Amino acid sequence: LARSAKYVPVMGDILERNGIPRDLAYLPLIESGYELNAVSPAGAVGPWQFIRGTAVRYGLRVDRLVDERRDPIKSTEAAARYLRDLYDMFN
Repeated sequence: LARSAKYVPVMGDILERNGIPRDLAYLPLIESGYELNAVSPAGAVGPWQFIRGTAVRYGLRVDRLVDERRDPIKSTEAAARYLRDLYDMFN
């Protein structure tokens, strides 16, 4: 929870700018505890816990040199697009 103070304001702004409720900036608290280097047993990485395929589909670079799933800004921008698509799909 202490790490959230560093990330929630910026993540909330990005989500709001993309038409997503800013309160969803707390979702990474459950997913990763805002730990940028978090890795799940299934291979999901970063604060938003993107798996490789979803990360690439939403514009994140994932290769042996760079893993943008760990970038709090770029991964939040991708998460906003993903959440928007989920909302459009399921209303």
